[in-house]
Amino acid sequence: MKMEEIKKLLPRVIEHRRELHKIPELGLDLPKTIEYVERHLKDLGLSPKRVGKGITCDIGNPPFVAIRADMDALPMEEKNDLPYKSTHPGKMHACGHDAHTAVLLGLAEYFSKNSPQVGVRLIFQAGEEGYFGAVEMIKAGALENVELILGQHVGNQAEAPEGGIITKKGVFMASADAFDVKFKGKGGHGSAPHEARDPIAPAAQFVTSVYSFRSREINQTHPFVTTITKLVSGTTFNVIPDIAEIAGTVRTISEEDRKKAARRLEEMAKGVAEANDIEFEFVYHWMYRTLVNTDWVVDMLVEVVSKMGIPIVQLDTPIMGGEDFSYYLEKVPGVFFFTNTANLEKGIVQPNHSPYFNIDEEKLWVPMAVFVKMVEEYASKK
Repeated sequence: MKMEEIKKLLPRVIEHRRELHKIPELGLDLPKTIEYVERHLKDLGLSPKRVGKGITCDIGNPPFVAIRADMDALPMEEKNDLPYKSTHPGKMHACGHDAHTAVLLGLAEYFSKNSPQVGVRLIFQAGEEGYFGAVEMIKAGALENVELILGQHVGNQAEAPEGGIITKKGVFMASADAFDVKFKGKGGHGSAPHEARDPIAPAAQFVTSVYSFRSREINQTHPFVTTITKLVSGTTFNVIPDIAEIAGTVRTISEEDRKKAARRLEEMAKGVAEANDIEFEFVYHWMYRTLVNTDWVVDMLVEVVSKMGIPIVQLDTPIMGGEDFSYYLEKVPGVFFFTNTANLEKGIVQPNHSPYFNIDEEKLWVPMAVFVKMVEEYASKK
């Protein structure tokens, strides 16, 4: 690995990240981002290929080590005052996917000049934020002839020193599901609740039941999270509304707990609705499954990173966030890790999904160098 060359590429990677940060796009439809990525890959003399809603770019011959970056942003307004802040109202790269894509463009430039000893496939994926983009890519053939897959995520990861890495053998990240509940009553005057069917009371009872559920029905030694993230009802102080809407998320590493949550949350909604003589609708959205790292690939990552002098922490317990990288790992061996891109001195400490989220761009050489070294190490073991 030519570390000097990797660090020389850092200014270009930062430039890519900033240009992408200006043009955040959502879901599976990323026309400006796709155009940007394709243009720069072609400028390097490479041949990107449209696969599903994303892009793959092969360097060398199969079989491949795949390296994946997600490209989509979040539907939120950026509050940072930066020269490269989002130019798309209501959209922001608040999860670092712009950095992930920039790192892969940096790797494309590195490998275009330093031919890898094993084939490398760069996977630029759309729709990680709840759109099953990985599933789309796999269906379209992104993993054909792939023997190993690598992925990483930037952010404020307090478990590791700044510039360090965290990972875990086995289950590293939780499943991530969602649910929606709608209580339908009969509106009326706030002074005469007996003439209406108030949906707010059962909504409140349901919220209380959800938070009691984890503490009373789930094994207390199991990682498990239920969070209500939306509760909407009413328009003014003296009108009983017709409807109350609730949404939330369930995170767990146990398939048994996951199924129990889906069943019991619906039973709770039904129970409070019947007790209050109103109707209800309940939908459980089965979303991302647990992300399970391959033990021997984690061992290789730890060995590689330790030799590079980069701090690495192996967690004892999983992270309760979700990632659709899990679907790649169901098909081929691989590893996912986090890079701590916070910088306390610069005030870069905001968590992912914050409207003030940012990263210390000077640390982006870390995942680049780790990916290059992992490719070299895997090639040496073949």
